[in-house]
Amino acid sequence: MVVVIGNVAYGVDWPAHPLLLVLFTLLGVACFAALGVAFSHAIPNQDAAPAYTNAVFLPLIFISGVFYSADNLPEALKVIADGLPLKHLIDGLSAAIVGGGGDVAGAAAVLGAWTLGGLVLAVRFFRWE
Repeated sequence: MVVVIGNVAYGVDWPAHPLLLVLFTLLGVACFAALGVAFSHAIPNQDAAPAYTNAVFLPLIFISGVFYSADNLPEALKVIADGLPLKHLIDGLSAAIVGGGGDVAGAAAVLGAWTLGGLVLAVRFFRWE
């Protein structure tokens, strides 16, 4: 919907690779939904949920290149960001929308691995209590 509104209302070009955009969107949704459910077992109550999620989410978005390019980060932070799923989602979405190089297959593989890990943890630890 954002892509259509951007094109119709603002004249933004259509994505370079629309199928790749759909693939990474679905993979990102599945990955972070699974990780969210898996992480929910670590949160003791609803009052603590914002603190727990922000403690994970805020550092993640700052080192993964959400607001700026992650290419200029110190090497230690680059290594951490490369192991986490958000940077790979950003790389895949960027390749789909803008086009250009990048290891799209590697980004999809990392997202797939995090999705699988999140699903395993979610199924193993999730409780309705």
